[in-house]
Amino acid sequence: MITDFGSARVLPMSDETNATSQKDPFHEHRRDTSMKETSNLLRVEADESAAIMTITGPDWTMRWAAPELLTEGPPSLASDIWAFGWICWEVMTGQFPFEDVNYVPGVIARIIQGKLPQTNDQIYLAQVRELCTLMSSCWKATASGRPTAESCRRNLNWMTSIVPSSGRMTASSQTHSVELLQAIGRTHFQHGRLREATHHFSKSLEIARQAKNDLGIAEAVYGLADIAHGELDSSEAVSLYTEAHAIFSQVGHHFGVARAAERLGSIFSGQGFYSKAESLHHEAQDIYDQVESLPGLGNSCLALGTLYRLQHKDSKAELSLTRAHGIFVLLEQRRGVANANIELGRLYGSQGQYAKAENLLMEARELHEQIGDRLGLANALCGLGEAYYVREEYEASAALFAQARDTSTLVNNQLGIAHSALGLGDVYRKQEKYINAEACYIEAQNTYSQMGNHLGIAESSYHLGEVCCRQGLYHKAEAALSESRDAYARIGDHSGLANTIRGLGHVYRQRGDYAEAQIAFAEARELFEKERDRNGTAECTFGLGDVYHRLDRDSEAQALLSEAQDIYIQTGNQSGEADVAAVLGNVYRSQNDYLRAEMSYVTAIEICSRLGREHLKADVLYDLGLLRGRQERFIDAEKCIQDACVIFRELGLDNEVLGCVRLLEKIQEIIRSASEEDALLD
Repeated sequence: MITDFGSARVLPMSDETNATSQKDPFHEHRRDTSMKETSNLLRVEADESAAIMTITGPDWTMRWAAPELLTEGPPSLASDIWAFGWICWEVMTGQFPFEDVNYVPGVIARIIQGKLPQTNDQIYLAQVRELCTLMSSCWKATASGRPTAESCRRNLNWMTSIVPSSGRMTASSQTHSVELLQAIGRTHFQHGRLREATHHFSKSLEIARQAKNDLGIAEAVYGLADIAHGELDSSEAVSLYTEAHAIFSQVGHHFGVARAAERLGSIFSGQGFYSKAESLHHEAQDIYDQVESLPGLGNSCLALGTLYRLQHKDSKAELSLTRAHGIFVLLEQRRGVANANIELGRLYGSQGQYAKAENLLMEARELHEQIGDRLGLANALCGLGEAYYVREEYEASAALFAQARDTSTLVNNQLGIAHSALGLGDVYRKQEKYINAEACYIEAQNTYSQMGNHLGIAESSYHLGEVCCRQGLYHKAEAALSESRDAYARIGDHSGLANTIRGLGHVYRQRGDYAEAQIAFAEARELFEKERDRNGTAECTFGLGDVYHRLDRDSEAQALLSEAQDIYIQTGNQSGEADVAAVLGNVYRSQNDYLRAEMSYVTAIEICSRLGREHLKADVLYDLGLLRGRQERFIDAEKCIQDACVIFRELGLDNEVLGCVRLLEKIQEIIRSASEEDALLD
């Protein structure tokens, strides 16, 4: 197809950037010759609503004309960009601009009123959202808002495309057929149609083998590896990527080697094998540096930055992600910019820089929506859900995680489904909706297991064990935490391993296996101390203190609990302070030190109220009621138990409600008896 852009010609970048504001000698000449041959230039005068207009001048074709041309504005490169958008429209739909309008005034009215086609409503354009976004940007009402020709070229370069073959089956055309089949396969893969993608990549592999086209074989194997990865078959994906990596190396295709290394690194990163992953990503980065490939370098920096973020190496992560972001901005690669924003947003959110994180993630969501990338959109939604979760805005967080899960389901993105289910489970756990949390964690655990994602298995199993323990389901909790412990041990994550062993100690303590609990807490504390994790050390110290209290070894318990309390105060861990204060209250009560017991209980209740820890608050209110009963302050005791009962009922904890009701009956009987005695005395 050949098309005439009228003023199209090669300009330096500086000229192109300012083209809309500079005079164009070529256009000036064209106006002086062709336009002056007519008696008048076309003039359009319209009121603000464009309901009434006057048209004077020659009747020339204006379906491709930019708005400024209709009001005698000078033609420019920007007006040609407007026309370029319509050329894309014609190619993709087979329709002229405003084909449903048969008269000139109607066309003019549409242009002036901005009533342009909605590209997302066109069935022909459903698979090319990036092209739709480019077309819409070409149709900006103001010339300065349209992209430059160079920007259009760059955007088109990022889109999957292939030149049709001539139809003659030569060796060259066989190569071309392989490329065409792979391009179609990639398009199907990007839209989640894995069966169709598999068909096209398999066919391209067959033709490439017949033609002994090693590069075509490598690309086909690489594409099939992408599909295996998408279908959660990690072992098959690793095998195929490794095969592609070897073939690319044999034929000296450096880009292919780097791409395969990147994919392998991403799989190992997801499985928690960070050392392997880092080595592969560095291999890819070195190749891209050597061949001076900015797109590849951007991708490798993004992958390394994500890897560093997962390992909590924040300074390295920020440096690598910022570099990736800068490269993608330079290349005007919106998908890359959006993905870098997501990872930077997650990093800043974990550091408490909430406003910065939210801005980056919102921009990422908008970019992915514009280019129609549902995988990226789901990732951005998950990132926003995490940001609101850290800010304790749980309702907003839950809505975003649910939206991310729905979006991931649409494109069969199993990793996205697992991540969003895990995030939803975390929200429900914080809201103490343990049944809902349990269901989400089981969904995440099953999905991660299908994928062979050891890190995901470890995290979801750990939290599943936590919520089962809080529901008193100790055997289920032990099974889940044991699975988590084994997964963390496989990937060598010592911090995760310590957390899981601490969780097992909590389960053993709750079900009365105090000897097992002591062993678990002591082992976990040793691991936390090696990791220099003060909060983890405090949690284990607290756990040991609580065990000693239950064994009536209160002097040892008090020393350990005070040690844990000091660490929590120093690190600003208010939730930990509440836990310690609650148990210290019990220790002081058993020692008949009622004043210190009451002070500890009140402190715990105040912190729980601030943090929204309703379950612990109810437990402490119950214990305070027992203390008031010992002090024979039965009216105060009744009020505490009633308040605890209300909270337990709201949380759906029937056993605790029953315990409160029975205790209230005893307290109220004492109050009635006291009242009767007082009446007799009177």
